[in-house]
Amino acid sequence: MASWQEEWTRALERPGAGSAEAVSSSADALFPAPSPHHHVSAAERDEWDAVLGSREATFNAGPVSTPRSPGPGTRRPGPGQKGPASPPDLPTTSRQAPPRRVFAAIELGSHCTRALLHDGRSELARLSYDTLLGKAAPEAQAQAQALPGPARPGLPRLASGGAELAPEAVERTLSALRCVVAAAAEAASKLGGDADTEAAAAGPAAAGGKSGAVGVDRCSGRSEDSGAVAVEGRGVELVGRMVGTAAVRNASASSRAALAEAAERITGCALEVLSGEDEGRLAWRGVTCTAVGGAVAGAALGAAGPSASGGPAPAALLLVDMGGRSTEFIYGHRSSDRPAAVSVTLGCVGLSAAAARFDGSGEGAEGAARSPSLGALLACADQAQQTILRRCSGEPWWPAALGAAACTDGTGPPPPPPATVILTGGTATTLAALQLQLPAYDRDAVHGSQLTTTQIVALMTDLSRPGGVAAALGAYPWLTPERGRSLAAGCAGLLGVVRALQAEACVVSDADGLDGLMAEVLEREAGRGGGGV
Repeated sequence: MASWQEEWTRALERPGAGSAEAVSSSADALFPAPSPHHHVSAAERDEWDAVLGSREATFNAGPVSTPRSPGPGTRRPGPGQKGPASPPDLPTTSRQAPPRRVFAAIELGSHCTRALLHDGRSELARLSYDTLLGKAAPEAQAQAQALPGPARPGLPRLASGGAELAPEAVERTLSALRCVVAAAAEAASKLGGDADTEAAAAGPAAAGGKSGAVGVDRCSGRSEDSGAVAVEGRGVELVGRMVGTAAVRNASASSRAALAEAAERITGCALEVLSGEDEGRLAWRGVTCTAVGGAVAGAALGAAGPSASGGPAPAALLLVDMGGRSTEFIYGHRSSDRPAAVSVTLGCVGLSAAAARFDGSGEGAEGAARSPSLGALLACADQAQQTILRRCSGEPWWPAALGAAACTDGTGPPPPPPATVILTGGTATTLAALQLQLPAYDRDAVHGSQLTTTQIVALMTDLSRPGGVAAALGAYPWLTPERGRSLAAGCAGLLGVVRALQAEACVVSDADGLDGLMAEVLEREAGRGGGGV
């Protein structure tokens, strides 16, 4: 009779025996699984180890699978008796695949919480949630209305310190972050196989923000040189950055700290609070330096045509990024690494509150259900225009300053060239989609389209009519109620922008600061030698 060593050697040499499945099948055929109470000696384990050639394996005395009763005639050694014992579970020959990396750029905005997911080769998903973090808490609204003096169209006036973030807005934001993490895990679970088809396979599922995938379990340490944090879970390693904009930077220290702590617990990313200028430069990078945004910037310059004076087409860009609580003006050439940037306290969330005050309706449920009147919106537009001029008219690249510089005797430095105006941000892209009458939001159609002053006034007028917002919500299923309620006031803000700039037409970009943030995440990861995913 052949020895047990010979039997196992022959079994392992059979065709197909190299796979884990074949090895397990051979083991089951020769030796039924031992009882969970069975034990083998250290010497016997060494003998099995030598035959199988797996000295790295960790053996378990009991089976991993459901225990089965030993078959008839199976011989077991008695206490102190040498001889063949039923083999322990065979080690698997394949190691667990490393977690898939998903890169994330996350923005806690004043109107929306947004995220861009990427696998290092292509975009996986864009996620947006109307969390209205910039909507002031009721006590802040009451204080703002009680203080004397004209209201600013941006943040509520406060006697001292910053604005307290509304608890319900904070909870909406944290819920959105949980959806982002779940979407990243789901996207990672769908990646695999042909690298060229990974993004296409994962994108639609992740874009819906639906969960059902395994959530993130554990966080690793902060990367020292990249500012990124890896969040590692079952099958996913989330690497990214999370930034806060105007609502966060203008919040009270206690509100900001509480939000940062809770958000980091969910995502693993430390919250970076951007200055207005840094926010503007990220938007500039997203519009000019990414593949998508750069195409629009180039097309905008090419389509600008001759200047009003008959000279050559403008060689510079003036980017206007309107958010929920602030608007950034960024000027420079397309190749500029450090463009000039100015942040103005002006946004659609703050303007919505201002319009409600002009109408005397307040920001309660009753006021939120009504569209602002056209008179209130025009007042907001005038206030926005004056706010912009007070903040920006002294800048050397401002249109009025350029006109004055052109009248000098030419002895000083040459003035900056006139600029093509590009609008970005949720208000601008939503208005462009409405102007195009898109049945579904189409980023490619919006990206590079134009908005004129006449079109902005017409859209604002339609939204201000009784039932105007409800009609838009019914006609365009992609328009969310929260965006619909702030859109008329956003129109007023953009009207103030184009009037202050004396611009008749502007180019719209769907690429923005989120794209710029992702570009930095990928660039820094590549610099650490982790560019290949």
